[in-house]
Amino acid sequence: MTSFAPKKRCGVVLPISIFLFFFFLYSLTMQGIPTGGDAWGMYLVTKNVADNGSVFLPPSDMVVLRTGRDGRPVSKYGIGQSLAEAPAYIIARAVAERSRNIDPETAAYFVTSFTSPVVCALLCTVVFLFCLQLGYGAGAACIIAMFTGAGSMIWPQSKTLFSEPFQALCLTAGFYHLLLFKEKQKTNPMNACAAGFFLGMMTATKPFLAFILIPLISYFLISMVKGGWKRPGATASAVLFFGALAAWGALILYYNYLRFGDVMQFGYLGGTDRDGIYAFKTPLLIGIHGLLLSPGKGLIYYSPILILSIAAYKNFAVRHRAEAIVIAAVAVIIVLAYSKWNAWHGDFSWGPRFLSPVVPLLLLVASGLFEPGGIAAKAWGKLLIAVFFAVSFFVQILGVTVNYNEYIIMTKSDAPYDIFDVSNKIDLRDDLLNVHYIPEFSPLTGHYWAFKKMIAERISREKRQGAAQDGSPWNSLIMHAVPKNTARLFGIDTWWRYLSGFYPETRVWVYPLAWVIAVLLLISGVSVAVSLYFIRKPEEGTNGPAAS
Repeated sequence: MTSFAPKKRCGVVLPISIFLFFFFLYSLTMQGIPTGGDAWGMYLVTKNVADNGSVFLPPSDMVVLRTGRDGRPVSKYGIGQSLAEAPAYIIARAVAERSRNIDPETAAYFVTSFTSPVVCALLCTVVFLFCLQLGYGAGAACIIAMFTGAGSMIWPQSKTLFSEPFQALCLTAGFYHLLLFKEKQKTNPMNACAAGFFLGMMTATKPFLAFILIPLISYFLISMVKGGWKRPGATASAVLFFGALAAWGALILYYNYLRFGDVMQFGYLGGTDRDGIYAFKTPLLIGIHGLLLSPGKGLIYYSPILILSIAAYKNFAVRHRAEAIVIAAVAVIIVLAYSKWNAWHGDFSWGPRFLSPVVPLLLLVASGLFEPGGIAAKAWGKLLIAVFFAVSFFVQILGVTVNYNEYIIMTKSDAPYDIFDVSNKIDLRDDLLNVHYIPEFSPLTGHYWAFKKMIAERISREKRQGAAQDGSPWNSLIMHAVPKNTARLFGIDTWWRYLSGFYPETRVWVYPLAWVIAVLLLISGVSVAVSLYFIRKPEEGTNGPAAS
C-alpha cells in the first residue's frame, strides 16, 4: 500500500507548479469580456479610482448603481475585489493605450480579467499548503487541490471578475495562517498578522461575511489560551491580529462615508430595486432548499465531490477536531445568512455563487479520506473517489464551455416565466423560478443540451439555430416554448473565441496566445507530476495517512 506520510515541507517547486498549472488552465478558459452585473460594477470602481481618484461612477446600464452623496452614482459592492483588480488594471491601462486592433476599453477589461486566474490559482495552492500543514502527504494534498480547482464551482467562477473566488482565497488563507499560528511551537506574530489581514480583506470584499469571523476569532483566542498568554510573542500576535482586522474595518467604514456620507450605509439596502424591496425576506427553508438541493442551484449538484467531504467528516474530525468545528460553523453561518437574502441564487452564475467562499474549506474535510482506515486505502474506495471526481469534473466542463448568461437570458425571453408579473410593479423576488426549480429548465440540463449540440454533434454555425429548435431541454414539458436567438449560446465560452469573433484583426495574436497558454498548461502539468513523483518516492513504506 502506498502511504502519504506527514510531510510539511516539500520545497517550492511543487507549490509553484500547482499554481502555474491552475493559472494557465483558468487563463485558457476565462471569459475575458465585459458582460455587466456585479463583475462590471466592481471593475468600474477599480477603473474610476485608478483613472480619476474618485469612488463616484459614470452612469451605466450594465449594473445597478446606488445614489451616493450629492446624488452621484456609486457602487453598492465592497472595496476588496476592486483593490485586488488594481495591479492588473494598471498594466491593462498601459496595454490598452497601445492597442491598435481592439477597442481600448475591451482590451483593458481583458487584461484585468487575468486577476481571477491568479486569485483562483493562488486559492488552489493555499489549499495544497493547508493540507500539508494538517499533516497529509503531498499526494493527498495534490488530490484535494485538484478537487478544489477542477472539481468544484471555483473553475467556472474563475471565468469572470465575480468577487466570490477572492473571498474564498482570503477566507482559506486567513484560516491557514491561523493554523500556522496554532501549531508553531514558538509564536510567530506574523502568522497572526497575516490571518487578520486576509480575514479583514475578505470582510472588505463582502462586509456581509463579518458573521463568519465569529468562529475564526474564537479559534484564534482558544489557540492563544492553550498556548499561554505569557509565551514570547503572544501579546504582539494579539495586537497584530486584531489590529489588522480593525484597519480593514476602518477602511470599510471610510469607504461607506466616501460613497454615502454615512459610515453605516453599506450599499445593498435602501434602493428601489429588488434588493431594496425584498432584502432578507426569503423564507429560511426556501432559501436553504434552494442553495443546497434545488435542481437549478443546489450545491450538491454543482459540486458532487462534496459528498466525499460528508463521508470523510468523521475521520477528519477525529484528528482535527477544532478545524472541523470551525469549518462546519462557517458553512452553517453562510448557508443560513444567504438563505434569507432575496437573491440567494447569486444569478447570473454557475451554481450557488454565494456558497463558493466556503467550498475550499469543505473540500479540505475530504482529506479525511486519506486517514488510516479511510476509503482511499481500499481499491473500491479509490474507484469511488475517481468516479465522484469524474462526475464533478464533467459538471464543471458544462459550466466552463457554455455561456450561462446566454442560457439564462434565453430561458427568460423564450419561456413563459412572466405569468406572475404585474405591470408597473417591482419584479418577482425570484424571476427565474423555472431555472431554479424546474429540472427541465435547470442550467445543468440546459448546458448539457447545448454542450451536446456544440461539441458532440459538431454543428456548423449555419445549422445551430435549427438544431436548437429541434429538441430543447424543456421540449417534453412545454413544446411551444421554442428557443430563439441561440447563436451566441452555441459556442465555446472563452476569450479567444469572443475576441477573434468581435475583432477579427486580433486573430494574429489571440490564437498564438491561446496556443502558448495551452502549451504552458501542459508543461506545468508535467512539472506537477514529476515533482510529486520525486517527493512521494521517499515516502514509500513510511507510516502516515493512507493515500491509496
